[in-house]
Amino acid sequence: MKQFILIIVFSAFSNAVLAQDLAYEVRSKNGRTITKDVMEHSNSLADLIEGYPANWVKDFISVEILASDKVNSLKAVGQNEQLNLDQKRILSTAKLDSEVEVNVWYKTENSVTEQKMNMNMLVKMTVVPDKQAVFKGGYEMLKQYLKENIVQRVVENTPVEFQKGKVEFVVDTTGKVIDVEISASSGDTDLDNFLLEIFNNMPEWSPAQSINGEKVNQKFEFSMGIGGC
Repeated sequence: MKQFILIIVFSAFSNAVLAQDLAYEVRSKNGRTITKDVMEHSNSLADLIEGYPANWVKDFISVEILASDKVNSLKAVGQNEQLNLDQKRILSTAKLDSEVEVNVWYKTENSVTEQKMNMNMLVKMTVVPDKQAVFKGGYEMLKQYLKENIVQRVVENTPVEFQKGKVEFVVDTTGKVIDVEISASSGDTDLDNFLLEIFNNMPEWSPAQSINGEKVNQKFEFSMGIGGC
């Protein structure tokens, strides 16, 4: 299932932010996401990781799977691409918004020296609902909302040196935006407070759903900065 992600780039021309690109993004905390259904039915790394390079990762040292939330952090270690019972148990019990890390250690041959080298591949994912929350009206309406309510204010009133700010928020089971907080300050108190106000008063979304149709909460992160986020 494709993640819900929005990236909008505007060219800003004003006395405050001159000839710079303001980049805005709304997404799950990690860019890569995974659903509960995929985790519960994965038997191998290829099932778990989209685009997993099975053709060149063959000589395994170890495969660590870590799932962590605000309360717990669980890890299980396997020996190859096939997930063992402990790894499957961790994946099947991971909660929504948990962070899942797959850390693969393997050996590969140096094409010049023909010596074996230890290599590492780390994949980080956020657990998201099977049907993710969507701003009512979809992508275009969300883009318009951000443009009208945030972009012009930032361009006109924010100093050039402002930092890349981040806001975390939750879309609850009714579609309301709740639990809005600044996770990384823009460096401008007025701008931070302005962003909190905008998201606290954001229109409703269509809530996320589990694979059986149950409505669930989903966490998102809004980030912005000059020259990309």
